[in-house]
Amino acid sequence: MHVATAGLLAGLACAHAASEIEDGALRWGTYHSGLYFGIRSRTSPYHVSAGLLWATSSESSLRHECLESDRLEQYGWREHDGRTYGRQSIRDQHNNLLLDTTFLKPPTSPTTFATRSWAARIATSQLRADDALPALNSLYFYIDLGCEDDSPQHPCRRDTQQGATWTVRPPTPCRQQPSDGKSCVEMELISEHANDQFSFHARYQVHFHGSASDMDMAYHGDSSWSVVNIKKALEDLASRQAIDDASPQVDPSPQLSNRIAPSSTLAVVLVRYPPSRVQDVTLHLLYDEQVEADTSPVVVFDSLLPSFHAAFTTKFAAAFPTTSAFSAVGQAALSNLIGGIGYFYGSTVLQEADGAVGVTPARSLFTAVPSRSFFPRGFLWDEGFHQLGIIPFDPDVAVQVVDSWLNLMDGDGYISREQIRGTLAEARVPAEFITQFTTHANPPTLLLSVDKLLSHIVGTPILDSWWPKLQRWFEWYRRTQAGPEPNTFRWRGRDVHDGKLMPNTLSSGLDDYPRASHPSEDERHVDLAAWMIKGSAVLAKVAKAVGDDAKASSYDSLSLSFLSTMDKLHWDTATSLYFDYGLHSDDGIFEDHIVIRCQNPSTGDRHATTGALAPIPNSSTLSAMAMEGS
Repeated sequence: MHVATAGLLAGLACAHAASEIEDGALRWGTYHSGLYFGIRSRTSPYHVSAGLLWATSSESSLRHECLESDRLEQYGWREHDGRTYGRQSIRDQHNNLLLDTTFLKPPTSPTTFATRSWAARIATSQLRADDALPALNSLYFYIDLGCEDDSPQHPCRRDTQQGATWTVRPPTPCRQQPSDGKSCVEMELISEHANDQFSFHARYQVHFHGSASDMDMAYHGDSSWSVVNIKKALEDLASRQAIDDASPQVDPSPQLSNRIAPSSTLAVVLVRYPPSRVQDVTLHLLYDEQVEADTSPVVVFDSLLPSFHAAFTTKFAAAFPTTSAFSAVGQAALSNLIGGIGYFYGSTVLQEADGAVGVTPARSLFTAVPSRSFFPRGFLWDEGFHQLGIIPFDPDVAVQVVDSWLNLMDGDGYISREQIRGTLAEARVPAEFITQFTTHANPPTLLLSVDKLLSHIVGTPILDSWWPKLQRWFEWYRRTQAGPEPNTFRWRGRDVHDGKLMPNTLSSGLDDYPRASHPSEDERHVDLAAWMIKGSAVLAKVAKAVGDDAKASSYDSLSLSFLSTMDKLHWDTATSLYFDYGLHSDDGIFEDHIVIRCQNPSTGDRHATTGALAPIPNSSTLSAMAMEGS
């Protein structure tokens, strides 16, 4: 692929200045937020996923999903612009391995970038020079043809399997050896499918210092493997190979067959080498939705990385002026926020007010995530805050995210608090938290994002499309979260049997903030009242922006009315604090329970820490509970 490089810095800095986003600009991205390096097409129900796994002979496990149990020293995006470029460092101290992963979209001119092709660069090196090296390092990079929610049992997989035709050009020396003196091996993988979304041409090149005889490059394709089970599939293959070889120890990185079955929906390429003899290994991949052969001699974009870096730092400095002492941490914070944006597709399990449980039709969601390792999915109240950080850098991306969330709203105005869409997302959630409740709210923080976006989208069709949804959403809060007195509000979902001294209030977002000890319908929650005051004020601004003066006046009046009620029923003049109100007691007998148990991984010693936990108090009275700092 030949690309234009002149003026790339200027093009990267301003390529997306237009107020309207074309869907193609965000067609590909690092949208598998919960994987260390996972790429996905922003398409549904048919989509393509790609991702990295790695292992060494030092540890008996493969890395794939971001897991706290992997105990990595560090990983995360150092730079990510949410569109064309992202660069991440992964420090795996257990395997003495440093991985530098880059995702980019090749420039097609000084100011434009490919929308149907992308490149990945995975560079490996020794993390610490004084530490021992493993005997072998193994990198696996797969491409998966997916459909619907990625469930292996979904009927759509039959069509995916039956329509595939694979062509492999096996590993050979590169057509043109690198100019830096490295050795180079390459292979090509082509999928021609009845569904055009699954057709692609992928070129792999491995550049390294060392002998080609020490570099092993292999591949495998399977009809039962997918992004959901690729790690387990490789582990099972490793176990079978250990049995066949009568080996006393399972190699976590199995050898591949150099065969792709005709009905395969996933193809994986292995790069294996001894790091004591082969160094500075970099895997380059160019993926193109056009199947036609690429005749360019190299697929390396290393020379463009300084321009991508410069463009990112220039755009960041313009959005967040700060001193150089804070620029690195600021860039990392933004990059992990915008680089954590994912694309999800699937159904939601809902329980209605009458107790009936059902499954919604499958829908898509484009959203940032609170945590790639612990919460790699969308959360309603987190998202409004996420976008406050993204809007100064790229308001158009924020518009797409907010729009995606509002499109999930049902006819009553309800949006699920936690979005568990797709098999990958569901696998990371305990069963008791899968079901969402149509009576439970979450702080409407998206209104903060709408407020900040107003000047950017005023006069556009997108704001006109949001206006009726925002009204329906707000009225749902007024109707379903109403308190016992007019213009008061109460979070639903508190459970006296949740085992806590003061039952959690998950719906509020402030899960374990101390509230009344005995949940009841008499409660009034001051934080929800504050959200309604702010929400009605934002809706008044939106109404003015769309020219609905009558609604603007109505929402202004409503905001003042809510505030008056909060001052009347929640304010305590003696303490100058706003208080919750509900059934509360300080009675009860406290008992010690083990609340933290730690284990030393080196010695195996366990240490337990006790804390005072109480059973449900014996008696209660209606009283106020302070919301400190209000």
